[in-house]
Amino acid sequence: MHMDRRRLLALASSGLALGIAGCSEEGTIGTPDGEDEEEDDPADSTATEEASEADSSTFELGETAVYRESDDDELAFTPRDADLKDALVYSNSSSLYSEVPDQSGRTFLRVEVEAENTGSEPVDVPADPPLTIDGKQYETTFTSAYSNSSYDQFQEIQPGASVSGWLVYEIEPSDGTGELIADFDQFSESTTATWRIDVGSLERETYDYPDLSAGDTLEFGTEDRRFSIGPTSVEEAQSYTYSSSDYTFEEEPDSGDKFVFVTLSAENVGDERVTVPSTFDISLIAGTSESDVSYYSGDRTEYEGGEISPGIAREGILLFEVDESATSYELAVELTSEITARWNL
Repeated sequence: MHMDRRRLLALASSGLALGIAGCSEEGTIGTPDGEDEEEDDPADSTATEEASEADSSTFELGETAVYRESDDDELAFTPRDADLKDALVYSNSSSLYSEVPDQSGRTFLRVEVEAENTGSEPVDVPADPPLTIDGKQYETTFTSAYSNSSYDQFQEIQPGASVSGWLVYEIEPSDGTGELIADFDQFSESTTATWRIDVGSLERETYDYPDLSAGDTLEFGTEDRRFSIGPTSVEEAQSYTYSSSDYTFEEEPDSGDKFVFVTLSAENVGDERVTVPSTFDISLIAGTSESDVSYYSGDRTEYEGGEISPGIAREGILLFEVDESATSYELAVELTSEITARWNL
């Protein structure tokens, strides 16, 4: 695509109307219909036009900037929304996974963007714009979480079509205002467009679950694949009995230990099949010791994880053998390899 000269015009999001009232197609400043045009000093007119163009290059989220040389070559670019996440949760088939920032103490800033070809010729998708916060510049980071929904710059947009996706930046926490700076190479003669992002006002999802106790549930997952999970009761015992072949048997812990029974419930609350944590993902901390789930041979239903359909629930017993001196417990459930929920029992 041959480009001799391109200009940046600020357009309102609705209808992509010109952001400078009265601008002509050539970009000159005009006057509203029905008003007399006053004679201005040429120097003042030039200063006013430069000031208007400078103002038009700064936007808020949801506003659109259009890069174009002519009606044939025109691209509308819109950062629509932004949020902060300490981890990115995604699914592969029915299983849930997560990613965390490479550097400790950082968080992910996500920006949802759309690029639309509003001209009549194919347009290349612009490269990922950098983000500046507190004087520090951040580049986009690749993440498997958005391998199918990231903003893909390696493609061409046909007339009337658009591409959208997520730009992900790994940033240091900040209460300042960031600037998403769109200075695309293929529009090298255009004015740079800058979108302001008030980072301090964005809601931050931490995936910390404080003050959970027996009876509390949490929801976890993606928009389509989600489950709720939580312990409903806990009890201690020095033994338990079970029946087999018309005989009754008694199971006892090792000397100096006791049994702890935890009833755990998990339910698919999403729209797709999802895999809920299995017994291999669960442990009980009693004092300074951590115990894995023990084999339970009793008459009550044992908890079983695995893949379940929407609306289906799994509830059952988890058996732990702990030191008999233990008086408090913490149930740890690994939701992904990076995210663990804990309940004080």
